[in-house]
This record gives sequence, C-alpha cells and structure tokens, in this order.
Amino acid sequence: MWPFTVTTDRYGGCYSGGKFLAFNLLPWQVPEEIDGDDITCMDFWTGEGCKAYTICKGATASEAIEDLESQIKRAR
Repeated sequence: MWPFTVTTDRYGGCYSGGKFLAFNLLPWQVPEEIDGDDITCMDFWTGEGCKAYTICKGATASEAIEDLESQIKRAR
C-alpha cells in the first residue's frame, strides 16, 4: 500500500470522527483544510471537500491504517 500518510486529527476527531487519519496520499498531498481553523476544518468535513479523498479514521494510528488497507482492498 503506497503511498500513504497517517496524521493526528487537530481537533481530536470532533469534525472528522477519528483521532488519527490515514490518507492514500503523500504527505504534501494531504489537504491543508484538515489542520485549518475551526470553520475551515468543519467546512471541509461537512462539505464536499472530504469526499474527493480516501480518508480513513481510527482511535489509534494502527486502526486508521487498517481501515485504509480495508478500503483499498474493497476498491479492487
């Protein structure tokens, strides 16, 4: 599974629903909005922004990676 990036959620999952986020992207491709101010972040997660990406979530980094692996396998 390459590329992938795991990061902590700036707001602890308040908007995204997960404390850790896994993206099927290189680090510089991860949307900046996930680390934006409250309104920018909320707009990203509740609007169309997040639907343009495969974003997986988990309470731990391992859970987020497992979720990403699972979604990639299902897409094949």
